[in-house]
Amino acid sequence: MINLVSICAAHGIKEAVLSPGSRSALLTVCFARHPQIRTHIIVDERSAAYTALGIAQQTQNTVALVCTSGTAALNYAPAVAEAWYANIPLLIITADRPPEWIDQMDGQAVHQPNIYGRHVKQSFQLPVDTRHPDAQWHFERQVSEAINLTRAALPGPVHINVPIREPFYQTLHNPPVDPIKPKLIQEIRSEAALSQQAWQDLLHQIKSSKKVLILAGQYVYSSSLSSSLESLTNQNGVTVLGDLLSNLQQVPSALNRIDGIVTQLDQHSAEALRPDLLISFGRGLISKHLKNFFRKHPAQQHWHIQEAGAVGDLLQSVTQIVRLKPTRFFQQLAERLKNYQMDNHYRSLWQSLLQATADAQQVFFNKNKTRFCDFILSKKILEYLPDGSDLHLANSMPVRYANIIGIGERNMRVYANRGTAGIDGSLSTAVGHALATDRLQTILIGDLSFFYDVNALWNEATPANLRIVLFNNHGGNIFTMIEGPAKLPECERYFVTPHQRKAESLAEDFGLAYQHADNHQALADCLDNFFLPSDKAKILELVTDDKINTEVFRGYKGLLTL
Repeated sequence: MINLVSICAAHGIKEAVLSPGSRSALLTVCFARHPQIRTHIIVDERSAAYTALGIAQQTQNTVALVCTSGTAALNYAPAVAEAWYANIPLLIITADRPPEWIDQMDGQAVHQPNIYGRHVKQSFQLPVDTRHPDAQWHFERQVSEAINLTRAALPGPVHINVPIREPFYQTLHNPPVDPIKPKLIQEIRSEAALSQQAWQDLLHQIKSSKKVLILAGQYVYSSSLSSSLESLTNQNGVTVLGDLLSNLQQVPSALNRIDGIVTQLDQHSAEALRPDLLISFGRGLISKHLKNFFRKHPAQQHWHIQEAGAVGDLLQSVTQIVRLKPTRFFQQLAERLKNYQMDNHYRSLWQSLLQATADAQQVFFNKNKTRFCDFILSKKILEYLPDGSDLHLANSMPVRYANIIGIGERNMRVYANRGTAGIDGSLSTAVGHALATDRLQTILIGDLSFFYDVNALWNEATPANLRIVLFNNHGGNIFTMIEGPAKLPECERYFVTPHQRKAESLAEDFGLAYQHADNHQALADCLDNFFLPSDKAKILELVTDDKINTEVFRGYKGLLTL
């Protein structure tokens, strides 16, 4: 186990999230005693895994995740699935019973090899006995392979299962030292390149298309990508669309707040917006309206830019996959199109529709500005967010509200667990981000998501740079807004699941500063200092009425479909 941790450190792993347990004791102590690795102790394995995911997402580096045997490993599964679909590098290390004790009615024993199925890039089963030199070579070789794989091509989670025999503790009372330098396998990664002929073919298709549209899905912020896309819009007249999670806020010419545009189109306008060539990159889109529009009005050609891995045909129109990293593809495309100018009519059409939608939204918000509801309050909170901070959006309504409202051209990065779009780990993920950076981290979260994941705050110390804006409408308000469940007599009890819980006592228990608002004046008083530096994390609980929330949001949707 000493060598396993030494190999992790030699590969540049700097953070490990540990949960207590006997079977994993040797792993825990080796990580805790290693001078180059910072450890975080989180008892709840489900929360621990999401916290590790947040650290890895913030640092863009592999994070080790260590637990004992049995159901502890199963509790990692939701976050592992999120990491798989969101391409986040995690090294999951699960201690296990030796194979002879599985299915023998012994405690904390489940089938752990390949426990995460297709939601990891690979699962490695380490040898139970490494006394023979070949077994030690096999052990160390697999650890290096696993770490390299977390970062190769598209990053992702990789599982190492470690069977450990008793005794656990006898060798731990003295600080372990490396008796032999472990075998290390480094990997030099290279980026793919397109041939000159391939570029000529792509450029020919672009120049043969009058309506070229770049569509950005969820993507990590990149200054070089932003620069390339800005060049393609300003110099070449290409249209760029991106929702909030595309992190294109610092591309002034990109068109965002696009959720409402495609809900108000007649057939003629819809056909005019249909692209000849659609170039997409990133992961999924938040807006169902936008997805349905491009499915109903598919582009003649649709390229998806992705360096590796399976490509999902989200819009049912992909005709070509380009195996390059998006940052590199658009940088090279901008260079090759330096002197080419497209007709700006197509982009102007999108801009005019965007402006019309923005004007309608402004009228709506002005008309409803006195309503104390989640939608109106989200707009106010987003306007207060400090530049240079990070925004986290929980599923299900906060991410939708924010995508409609937008944050303008702000120096801010936006995150959400949209790989699987579950409500279960948003708070823990935000805590992981806060542990990994000094920047202010703000999460907008609903009450069910918050209380479901409240063990995220049950740690050694919740980071002081965390701000939690809790929208408490006493249930799953989204189900009153969806036409299907809203009409069912069982809706309130079985879908909305109403409750009367508040967060004040939890904040006191976990040592967080607490503020509360149930009217606009109280909110204004809170916002005067909520985002200021503090020695404690803070919760701002906004108590709203689900009926008003539903009425206002349905009014907004009705406005867009006129």
